[in-house]
Formats: sequence, structure tokens, C-alpha cells
Amino acid sequence: MSGLQTVRLFKKKFSSLILVCLIPLLVVSCGNSESDEKEFLQRAKDYRESRQLAAAALELKNILVSNPQHAEARYLLGKVKQEQGDAVTSEKETRRGLSAGWDEAASKRQLAEAMLRQGKFDEVLEEIRVKDQYPKATQAELLGLRAAAYSGLGKWEDAAEEIEAGEEVSPDAVWLLQSKARLAIYKKDRSTLSAVMKRALAAYPENKDLLLLSAVIAVEDKDEAAAMNALQKVIDLEPKKMISGWGRRAHLAMFRIYFKRKDMEAAKSSIEVVLRVYKNDPQSNYLGGLLAYSQKQYELAEERLNIVLRSMPEHREALLLLGRLNYQQKDYQQAAHYLEQVTSAYPDNKPAQALLGKTYMMLGQYDDAERKLRSITSDSAGDAELQALIGIVKMKSGDASTGIEEMKKALAHKPSDKRIRGELVNAYLASGNAGEAIRLLEEVVDSGDDNQQFRTKLVYSYVRVGQFDKAHALADEIISSQPDQARSYNLKAAVYEGQGNISATTENYTKALSIQSDNKQALFGLAHIDQLQGHDDKAEQRYLMILKNNPGDSSALVGLARLQAKKGLAEEALATLNKARESNPSALEARLILSSFYLSQGDAEKALLIANEAQAIAPNAPGAALAVARATMSSDINEALRLLENLVKYSPDYAEAHFNLAQARGITGDEAGTRQALERALELKPAYVKAQLSLAEMDLKAGKAGAALKVVDKVLQEQPGNAEAYVLQGDALLRQKGVAAAMGSYEQAAKISNKTVAIIRISRLYQIQGKTDEAISALEQWLQQHQDDFVVRFKLANLFLAKGDNDAAYKEYVHINKKFAENPAVLNDLAWLKLQRGDNDALNMAERASRLAPENPAIQDTYGWILLKTGRAESALIVLKKALDNMPDSSDIRYHYAAALAQTGDKEKARKELDEILKTGKPFSEKEAAQKLREQL
Repeated sequence: MSGLQTVRLFKKKFSSLILVCLIPLLVVSCGNSESDEKEFLQRAKDYRESRQLAAAALELKNILVSNPQHAEARYLLGKVKQEQGDAVTSEKETRRGLSAGWDEAASKRQLAEAMLRQGKFDEVLEEIRVKDQYPKATQAELLGLRAAAYSGLGKWEDAAEEIEAGEEVSPDAVWLLQSKARLAIYKKDRSTLSAVMKRALAAYPENKDLLLLSAVIAVEDKDEAAAMNALQKVIDLEPKKMISGWGRRAHLAMFRIYFKRKDMEAAKSSIEVVLRVYKNDPQSNYLGGLLAYSQKQYELAEERLNIVLRSMPEHREALLLLGRLNYQQKDYQQAAHYLEQVTSAYPDNKPAQALLGKTYMMLGQYDDAERKLRSITSDSAGDAELQALIGIVKMKSGDASTGIEEMKKALAHKPSDKRIRGELVNAYLASGNAGEAIRLLEEVVDSGDDNQQFRTKLVYSYVRVGQFDKAHALADEIISSQPDQARSYNLKAAVYEGQGNISATTENYTKALSIQSDNKQALFGLAHIDQLQGHDDKAEQRYLMILKNNPGDSSALVGLARLQAKKGLAEEALATLNKARESNPSALEARLILSSFYLSQGDAEKALLIANEAQAIAPNAPGAALAVARATMSSDINEALRLLENLVKYSPDYAEAHFNLAQARGITGDEAGTRQALERALELKPAYVKAQLSLAEMDLKAGKAGAALKVVDKVLQEQPGNAEAYVLQGDALLRQKGVAAAMGSYEQAAKISNKTVAIIRISRLYQIQGKTDEAISALEQWLQQHQDDFVVRFKLANLFLAKGDNDAAYKEYVHINKKFAENPAVLNDLAWLKLQRGDNDALNMAERASRLAPENPAIQDTYGWILLKTGRAESALIVLKKALDNMPDSSDIRYHYAAALAQTGDKEKARKELDEILKTGKPFSEKEAAQKLREQL
């Protein structure tokens, strides 16, 4: 061995020694004496005794660094890991201790428990055998563990045999008692269970498994105090500064008790303790989502439930809760999406099936709703509500007679159900059968029920059939019982109005307004009287007061439109009526929503098809005209501009039309026109957030970051969940304060929304910092959850290109090309990558891109370059000359053109072209290649 080799070997060994010494971060030097090991071992035992398990584990690892075969340290480390709830590491360390020579009986007992906690029931039964030479207590424990394994497999008779054998050896072994208790639960033998648990807890008062089991039993016995006492003991026994698996279960059990009691603050405390440690735990996040849903914190609920689905995409309860959440928010399409998953996987889940039926009904899919509800409905009292729901569906679909019959059957099954009775009353009234409605209502009122909804309906029903005496008497009773309620006087006014007593009607509506100044029913009533008396201006003010609180109120808009028409303001009346139609669920609205959806997905062709259908249904509806214009914008901007200019002319108060006109003008580069249209939209609709953000974006482009931030801050005060506002905030902060300030805003946007723009911004920030790998990683993580986000995939492919990882870029472009086979930009980049790979298909793909975008200089450049590289210099020269004419400032294209000149024999002109780009000194991607070619020429 040479001297140099000796030095290198010494350095290698010395470095390895340093590494071994430093890894455990010991407070002592490398290599422990026997006395050191004893000291570490004792400290570990002391720490374990005081439940400082992390410290105990560290002391044991100190021993094992210098003495990996220390059997007792390995065994104790396995025990500590077991107590921390880490059964996997416990099994590994216990096996190492056994191999190092630790006591077989103790090791097997600890090994069995570790395997059992991992659900390795078959492995326990195969590997763990009970030997006569083991201590009696250990034999009994192993038999108890084997019984638990049989129980886990559902083999209760085998479990009973193991328990019986164990009791003959040592009847008070803890695992034997646990298994015996679980067997008693299975057999529903309450007396045996009570006796076993009493004996077990007396012998092992700090055993967490037993305490948790006793809590479960107490909950079933409705003894919440005993359950909470047991759970608190588990929490008190937890290792310091950590939450083990036992502690997690205890906190979650406490949460369920608090939640059942409706003690939401205590429930919140319990779940948040767990979520701080187990951030991605499905069960904890589901319960956290349930709590958030119950408190109407829908965004937080959705966030937590989505965490559940990331690891357990078929989690039934999470899917069902997401269905309910979206139903509550009236996002019926999304509700149907989740509920269909639940009902497909769990067809016997009646609550999910029923909610899906209601969702279909809200979507106007009445046949689907009826089919779904009938599939789970039987002719019994238990399904009376479902029968009534079928009746409602039939009523909504226009089949009143069948709807009434279904509700009558439901009420016959459950005559005391007020909701069913109320729906049948509504059905009778809707079908014009006031007599039957009155009969049903009188049954309730005469029984002494003080349900105000039924009493109010009865008053209106009396008025409807002209029984004014009865109506007055019941209305007076209601006023006596609720003299401080505006609705009481509205009811009395309605009776007088039915009789034609205008003075008394006015008096009672005015009394209602004195109690509640914005009461809608009183305002409507007085507006009607104002019109009867010729006071149209007063009526208009009342309608405007209603619209101030509810801009989409269809009744107020119709009333206002009548007044406008009476004044000869036909255009204004038409706009107002169309707005009223848009505010109500209808076939027209469904088409408009569908058109908007397709447009958001980038499918303008389908969007235009649906928009044209909507316009055929309602030719004068601004919403339909707007849908047509928006769908036209991507394919023919000039036609879209014409449609929008026409729309704002005939619907000047339609804010959405002005906003979309601004977007169209922005595409054409008309900044002044864009700003004017946005400002007009905000005059019409001051709280129009999209218009506010668009103006802020214009300010930002003009270098006014401060002004943009003021607008964004105002929007976020009103809408803290607005992802677009956070993105714009990030853009402004990037200009004002730099990358760090902007990143938080972008991350918040990505957190609350699935919109692509946020993750693109995050990736860009990493690029600005020169962190290409982080930029790539952010996009790759996003694509794991959004595989069909081709905007992000395209961005990722470009990042790979910039990094020089052409193979990775090629894979992404192949994926993109499957979706966008005729996209010239995709074909262009894929052709270039194929050229680098020596793929003969590069020319064919570049030619296709060229045909699709004959005027795009970048695409023509790629095509020409590939022609040149594949030996078609003459053709390349023509194509590259055209590309250069369209983009004369591109040094890369000029270099490619010079190369084509050189290959076709015109070296003098090639030199001139190269000299022109090289003398500027400006950098470009192929500058080195251009210099080399110039030298050759």
C-alpha cells in the first residue's frame, strides 16, 4: 500500500469514526464504558418511571450507539416505543433484543403485543407459542394475547379456548382479563363483563387499554361521568410532552361526548389538541370537520374533510358530510357528486339516498329524484317522510294529483308529523283545494296546538274562501299572544285587504313597519295600496327598499318593472323583468349556469351551444345574450364586442354586461374603454367584487401597487375566502416588498381554492429565487391531486425544458398532447423535443403545428429548423425567412436563417446575418452556436 493510499484510508476511517460519534448527539465522548452503560440504563429506567419516554429512549440509544448488541437496552427501547404508541419500532427493537440474548419469555410477550397492535393477528398465532419453561404469569399473558388475536379474526370459540387455558395458569394476567372482557361484550354477557372489568381495573388501575374499554362500556351504559373519569385518567397517564395513540383515542372519545352534549367549546379544545399532533389523521380530521360543519364553518369543514379523502378517498362519513355541506350551501351539483359516490358504494345507506333524491329535486331532475326516493321507500310508517318527499317531487314536476296522494299516504302512516301535514296543506293550496287545506289545519288548531305556522296558514285559507269572521277571530288571537311581532299585524292587514277595507289594511301594515322598518310583507302590501291610490312614486320607493336588502327579490323586481312600464320606460322595465327571471330557479337559469361552467372549463364550443339554447327560450333575456357574447369571446373577439356593446345599450343597468364588455375591451388593448366599463359596472353594483379586483389589477399594471392593495384589503374584509383577491394581493406585495411577502398570499389562495393561478404564482416565486427544483416540486405535488390540470402540466414541462431535463419535459408533453392533439404550441414543443431525441416523427409533428399556426413565427422557426436538421435546406430557408420577417428582432431565428443560408451555399449572406446579431453583444440561447458557425464561415 502506497503512502498516499494509507493517508486516504486513515482519513476515511477517521471520518467514519467522527460520524458514528456525532450521530446520536451524545453529551459524552465516543465509546461507553461498562459503568457508563449502567448509568445510561438506570437513567433510562428512571425517565420511563416518570413517563419521560423521549428522554428514556435517548438514553437507551446512547448505549446502543457504542454497543448495538446490548440486549436489555434493545428490549427496554422496544418497551418504551410500545408505550409511546409506536408498535412498528417496538417490534423491531424487541426482535433485536431477543437476537442479542434477552430473556425469551419477556421478549415474546412484548413482541406479541407489538404485533397485535399492528393488526398482525395471523402472525401472532403463527409465531407466538406458549412454552412450559416460561413463567406462569408470562404463559397466561401470551394465552391472553393469542385470544385477542383470535378475537381480531372473529374466531371467538378459539379465543374462548385460549382464555380458558390461561385461567388455569394465572387468571389475573392483564391480557387475559382484556380478552375475557371483549369475549363477554361479543356474547352480550353484561354480568360477566361487569365482574371482569371490576377485577381488571382493581388489579391494573393504570392500564390504558382497560381504561379506554371501561369508557366505551360506560358510554353504552349512558354513564357519561364514569366515561369521562376513565378518559381523563388515560390523558393524565400520558407521557410528558406528547400524545400517544391511547391519548389520541381518549381525546377523540371526549370530543364525542362533548359534541353529543352540544358543549362545542370543550369539543373544539379536545379535537384541536389532537390535530396539532396528528395533522393528517383521517379520524381526527373527520371529527374536526363535523364540528366545523355543525358551527357552519363550511370552508374549514371542507378543508378537514378533504384531508380525510386524500388518504381514504372512499371514507363514507366524510363523503356524506361533504354532500350535506354542499347541499346546505346550495351547491347541488357538487352535493350530487359526493352523494353519488356514497350511494354507489353503500346502496343501503338511506340517509345518503334520501339526500341525493332531494338534491336531484333541487337540480330539477325530477325523474331521477323520484326513482332514487322510491328505491328506498317502503309502504310503512318508518318511511312516511320519504313518501312525503316523493309527493313534493311530483308536485314540483307538475303532477299535483299524484303528489297529493303520496302525501296523504305519508300522513296516514304518521298523522302526528307536522312537517308532512304542512306539506300536504301546501299541496292542497297550490292545487286550489282550500277546503281540504282548511280541514287539515283546523284539526291541528282545534287540538290546542299553538303552532304559529299552521295558525297563520289557516287565517290566509279562511280569507281565500271568504270566511272573514273566522279569519279575524284567529288573527286577533295571534295578536294577543304575539303583540310585538310585525307578522301578527301583517296577518290582520291581509284579512282587511281581503275584505277591501283599505284604511284598516294601511293601518295594520303601518303598525307592522313601526315594529320592523324593513319588513318585506308590509312593504309589499303598502306598495300595492300606493299603486291602487295612484301613488306610484311611493310604491317605487318601497320596492327599492326591498331590493336594497335583497337585490334579487323577484316579486319586488316584477312590481318595479310594472311601474317602469307604466311610465313608458320600456327598456328599463325589460331589464328589470329579465333580472327577475334570472333570480329564480328555472330552465333558463340552468342553461346559463351550464354555459358558464363549460366556459370555465375552456370548452367555448359547448358553452356557445348551451347559450344559444337559452336565448331561444328567452330571446329578450340579457343573461342569455350575455352568455352568447361570453362564449363568442374566445373565438371571435370582434363579434363578442359587438354583442356586448349592443347589450349595454339596451340593458344599461346590467352591471354584468359592463363588466364583460370591460374584459372584451381589455383583450383588444383598449385600456381607457376597459376602465370606463369597469367603473360603470361599479356605479351600478358597488359591491361587485370582480369589477373591483379588475380595476385593482389595472392599477397594479400601471405601477400603482399601493392603490391595488387598498382595494384588495377592502375585498378581503368582506370576503376573507376570496382566492382571487389573495392572488392579486400577492402580485402587489411582490412589487412592493418582494418574494417573502408575496408567498404567504399565494399560499393562502392555494389553500382555499383549487384554482390554478395560485400554484403557478408559487412556482414562479421559487423560480425568481433560483429554486427551480422547489418550483418543479410544487407543481408536481399539485398535479398529484389535479391530474387533469393541463395549465400546470404545461408550466411544469416548460420548467423541465428550462432546467435542461428534456426527458422529463417530453413525458409531460406526451401527456398534454393526448388531451390537446391539435394545439400548435404543444405540437411545436413536442416536435422540438423529438428532434433532440432523434425521433423521425419530429418533422411530421412540426409540419402539423405549422399548418395550424402558419403566421406564428416561433412555430415556423421550429418547423424550419427541423427541416434544416433533416436535410431539407431549401425548404427550411423559405420557412425561416418567413419566420424572420414576422419577428425580425429574434436573434435565435436569425441564427437559424443564417445556418440555412450557409447550407444552401450563400455563405456571404450567412456571414452578414451572423455579424448583425453578434455585434450587438446581446445574449440569446444559441449565441455560442452562432459564434462557432461564424468562425467556420
